[in-house]
Amino acid sequence: MIGYLLAAQKMAGSLESLRGWLVHNNATVMSVPRGPAAGFGRMGA
Repeated sequence: MIGYLLAAQKMAGSLESLRGWLVHNNATVMSVPRGPAAGFGRMGA
C-alpha cells in the first residue's frame, strides 16, 4: 500500500507535465494524420 502511494505521488509530477504539454500542443497533435484515411490502414498490402 505504501509503495502504491509513493508511486502515485512520483507519477503526479510527470502526468502534470504531460498534461501541460498536451494542452499547449493540442492543435499540433490533432493535425497529425492517422488511420486508414491517412494511408496507414493497409501498410505492406
